Amino acid sequence: MEECIFTEREQVIHQLFLKAYLVKSPGLLYGKMGLGIALFDYGRYTGCSLYSDLGDELTDGILDDVECKTGFDFATGLSGIAWGIEYLVQKGYVECDTNLVCGEIDKRMEKVCVHRLKDLSLETGLEGILHYVLIRLKGSLMQNGNIPFSSDFLDDVQSAVTDVEEDKSSDSLKKMIDVFRGFICSGKRVDYTPDIRSFIIEKPSLENMEKVSLSLRKGLAGWLYAYE
Repeated sequence: MEECIFTEREQVIHQLFLKAYLVKSPGLLYGKMGLGIALFDYGRYTGCSLYSDLGDELTDGILDDVECKTGFDFATGLSGIAWGIEYLVQKGYVECDTNLVCGEIDKRMEKVCVHRLKDLSLETGLEGILHYVLIRLKGSLMQNGNIPFSSDFLDDVQSAVTDVEEDKSSDSLKKMIDVFRGFICSGKRVDYTPDIRSFIIEKPSLENMEKVSLSLRKGLAGWLYAYE
């Protein structure tokens, strides 16, 4: 009997299908939202609906997994989850009114004192919040021409970006700040294109695949984008 040898891609897909339902966190960079998005994108890339179907199952009703204690951070919390919902709608994977679906998240995010944030990072700081704010602004303006945030909240964000010292900010943060300032100047234009690949920081080694995370940020979900 011949030994069955699987390609790396086949091994990755097997692990994702085997363990996807074991992922508990609803978050974007390390949880179900990121994994679901990767499967949607991979399904479109390959033309195989099997991947998209699994992505749909993982992200359907994902807000039910959000608890009152869920934080605001982009990696595991509210801002990343809302970003993921907008991404799915703007890419045409699902249809919904994101102002209704993300409305409760927006209310909770407006309670964050953004101007007091010392953390500038994507995962837990200002850069992640800017990604959330920009994709929500773009989505809402596309759907009904309205701005989903209060003027006080936007003033708070503007104060935060004004206080950022240029020599302490990354190139990616500077880009987000420029886009936000562009919106403030125009009031109706958001020059923001969501790019899920920009959140992937490393392609994991597959030597001990059973131990590799399924996450978008550092794991097998992010690995899928190597084929694009």
